[in-house]
Amino acid sequence: MFLKQLAAKFRLQVLVYQFAGKRKEPRLDTGSSEETWLPANEHSVRRLFGNDAARCRSFLHFLHAGHFGLFCKQGGQWVGYGWCAQPGGAPPPHLPSGTRELNAYWVFYCHIRAEFRGHGLYKRLLTRLVSTAQEREGQPLVLCDTLPGNFPARSAALQSGFTPVGVLTTYRLRSWILGGKWQRERAHFPPMPAHPAAVAPVSAAAPPAMKAASLPYAPAKAAAAGAGVSSAVVGASGMTERGGG
Repeated sequence: MFLKQLAAKFRLQVLVYQFAGKRKEPRLDTGSSEETWLPANEHSVRRLFGNDAARCRSFLHFLHAGHFGLFCKQGGQWVGYGWCAQPGGAPPPHLPSGTRELNAYWVFYCHIRAEFRGHGLYKRLLTRLVSTAQEREGQPLVLCDTLPGNFPARSAALQSGFTPVGVLTTYRLRSWILGGKWQRERAHFPPMPAHPAAVAPVSAAAPPAMKAASLPYAPAKAAAAGAGVSSAVVGASGMTERGGG
């Protein structure tokens, strides 16, 4: 038991999903009439998160790294957000640097305020992020990931046109990512409950800031092969900060 607990401190496992659905138009699922979507830029980051130093700093860093993001607001406050890494650019902060070899869009760092969950907002967020990737590239490879116990996010990914493509294990030492292994054929775990939306999402804080070491992403051949499969989560919900709705 002690050895398993010790190993867990140096290992992070996420479930990976690949978009395999058809092109979707966000306007077909608009949600609330009060719902407003904004592209992430320096102005929108400072406007919505100026009083939240941690998020503001992280989001400005994401922009500097070349990621794109979307913010949803209602009544003058943000209610949800999501980010996506772009092909050939910096990977999501919780993934090994070698994932950039996949030449994929990877949805990550998604979050919906607790009081706004359960109304399809996370699914609309995923649809819009996928649509943005499709506007930039006709048939993109889009991936996302989520924590195994985040059943609402897992269910939302499946309902949004994503399909399971294995488990990604990342090895880290404090803030340094040492490498990773993507088992593409491994089944997702644990089994989904009968009513995943009724299960409280994992109360997971934002992933710690990590630095990608220059070690290779393993297995390199499997990663390269994955780039050829039609597809976010980047997740994850990209590494979903907290559950979707």
